[in-house]
Amino acid sequence: MEWIVPDADRKLKTSDDRPSICAGRKFDGPMPGHYATMPIHYDLHVWLWKHNPNGLFDRWNPTVKCPVRPGQAAQTGQAMR
Repeated sequence: MEWIVPDADRKLKTSDDRPSICAGRKFDGPMPGHYATMPIHYDLHVWLWKHNPNGLFDRWNPTVKCPVRPGQAAQTGQAMR
């Protein structure tokens, strides 16, 4: 699961508005959107249904393999979106 919070000031170089949950666990970011219409944002990944050997909140899971579409290189360890 990925939780996304838009960056209030829309500036990649500032992080004074970084959200946090779970007794101070901070979101990753700020970062550009993952596609053209997505705003600068913070995100937090939580691996609830698939064990992640790198940790519950790590962005990438090395045990996840994303399916390959024709003409696309294989991707590994990426969050399922």
